[in-house]
Amino acid sequence: VQYRLLNSLGEFVSRLEPPSRIQCYFGLLVTLSETAWLDPQYVMTALKRLVFCPCSTLSWPVGMRVLITCRRIMLSHPQATIYQPMLRLLHHLATYQSCVDIRDRALLYLRLLMHAGSTS
Repeated sequence: VQYRLLNSLGEFVSRLEPPSRIQCYFGLLVTLSETAWLDPQYVMTALKRLVFCPCSTLSWPVGMRVLITCRRIMLSHPQATIYQPMLRLLHHLATYQSCVDIRDRALLYLRLLMHAGSTS
């Protein structure tokens, strides 16, 4: 029951319209990202839709919540599972984000992802 519930919640949040509404569900995204036995694809899709949404720019609090969720995913899931989508997301934040704090933190996480191999 727990798996089906979390799976359906992940599907729900990854398909929210408009993507800017995803920021209201960061608590759920963090919970989903910390659940190691759940596919992180739903969380990655939601974050990708929020970050790459042309209709909005990320404020500092939203950008930091995105990065906190990215960190939780990196700590809870094998690197091979998340490498490509996480690489694209962090690279975009590190390159195109206007806030220096978000760019620096994204660059740090990007370097960790690329150079600190996972034992999982």
